[in-house]
Amino acid sequence: MNYSIAGALVVLVAIAALAFIFRGRLFTGRLPPDPPAGPPASPPPPTRELYVASMGNHSIVGFAIDANGFVASTPSRVIHGPNTGLQNPFAVALGNTNRIWVANLGPLLPGQPPTGATITVYDSDANGNATPIRTITSQAVGSGFAATPSLANPSAIAMRRVPENLFVANDASGRVFEFDLATDDQPTGGFEGSTHPQPTGVAVDSAQCIYVSDATPGSGSIAVFTPTQPGQYINQLTKANPDLRITGVNNPGHLAIGPDRELFVVVRGNFELPTPNAAVYVYAVGATGTAAPIRVISGSNTQLVRPYGVAVDESGQAFVSNGESVLVFAPGASGNVAPSESVSHFEINNAGGVAVR
Repeated sequence: MNYSIAGALVVLVAIAALAFIFRGRLFTGRLPPDPPAGPPASPPPPTRELYVASMGNHSIVGFAIDANGFVASTPSRVIHGPNTGLQNPFAVALGNTNRIWVANLGPLLPGQPPTGATITVYDSDANGNATPIRTITSQAVGSGFAATPSLANPSAIAMRRVPENLFVANDASGRVFEFDLATDDQPTGGFEGSTHPQPTGVAVDSAQCIYVSDATPGSGSIAVFTPTQPGQYINQLTKANPDLRITGVNNPGHLAIGPDRELFVVVRGNFELPTPNAAVYVYAVGATGTAAPIRVISGSNTQLVRPYGVAVDESGQAFVSNGESVLVFAPGASGNVAPSESVSHFEINNAGGVAVR
């Protein structure tokens, strides 16, 4: 009997030892997974995202947008660091494959004109201290633009989708350059500055119309250049006179195209007034002359103080940079309405242009 008890104890101890040794597969039938090798992989970019050019931090800040159109409170990415080439980024646009295009003003020295401007391009998943995959620098060009720097205070950029070309508005030179991205980094076309000496915004709609805002004091306007052929724009190095012109726009900034080709215009207004008179104007397709906007977002409830950049998503939701924040206005917003969201974060510092996908 004692031998039986002792034998049973030996068996129990053996079973306990085996359970301890093989506890990882005693109930699951498999060993625990090996720990991952190296640092964890970066999460993929969100499906929808707001991009903000943060001049004060020399960075591009991305915020995820959820399925209901709400913007996350913390960034999904921050492109920043010495490898990025970002220096006073002022405008941002997206290419066909969501590559990120950024207009950099370059170093800004008191009492001196801006020099050293660049266009830097990043992969769609760029984050952190990412190196640009392409950099366009200032250089002299000919063909009607002789001895004119190709980049001088680039105030706005826009991408044409088909073919994928880049438009750059140059506030210092009064010109808008077009870069054929399939060739080299020399401008292949653009618009002369005689009718828009202070270009501050540029946009391209689905019908290939090119819109250029002009902030010349006392005569602010929007020039519209229509395609020379249906569905196709042909480079014209000395195209000076627009086909349409919207007049009476007080100190316009950036432009964006909304659903149904509606034109959104940031109106910065008069900075000297004790009460800001900034606004967002929305024009119908084909507006010309003194045509009134179909909607105006303005008033104290809007929180618009010193806006500059604007982007519009497919639903018509408008994103407007406003110094240290980005204000979001619901589709169809009009009048003295409060923004549906105000996106603020320490990474947004002196915001310039915005883009959205």
